[in-house]
Amino acid sequence: MFLRKPAVEGPLLTVQAMIRKNTGQYLAVKRNGAAGTGSWEFPGGRVKPGEALEKALEREVKEGTGLKVSIERFVGWGQGSGLTAGDGKPYDRFVMFFECRLIKGKLRLDHETSDHKWAGLEDIMEFRPLGRPVQDFFGKFMAIPHELLTGGRAIIKE
Repeated sequence: MFLRKPAVEGPLLTVQAMIRKNTGQYLAVKRNGAAGTGSWEFPGGRVKPGEALEKALEREVKEGTGLKVSIERFVGWGQGSGLTAGDGKPYDRFVMFFECRLIKGKLRLDHETSDHKWAGLEDIMEFRPLGRPVQDFFGKFMAIPHELLTGGRAIIKE
């Protein structure tokens, strides 16, 4: 028996990990799937019904990259409106972003990613194309120096 994913009806809730190495660089991945192919985002994915955000993030990062991370804090959100699914139907995606510290693991990309780069946040802001939720996140929250980001202060633009 084959299980089919339900049709997209409301906004999809997803999580993305801003994984930081000791060098202060973050991992960005290039999507390789029906939706968002070629766009740069942070590793992550869909939250399953009844799943805690933290567990979803740890699971998605492990599945997508092979890495184990420690979640340090929630840093912001981003939304992609009017995105198009593989079947051509429009949907919205709401992404919760968490700053994470790399614990261990050897990076390996799954079938949903085609490339990766370790870079500073200011550099990642310049990647093209950026996924719409990531653009929205950077539009709401300033890319700030590493010391401030890890110091527990999310800064919202006024």
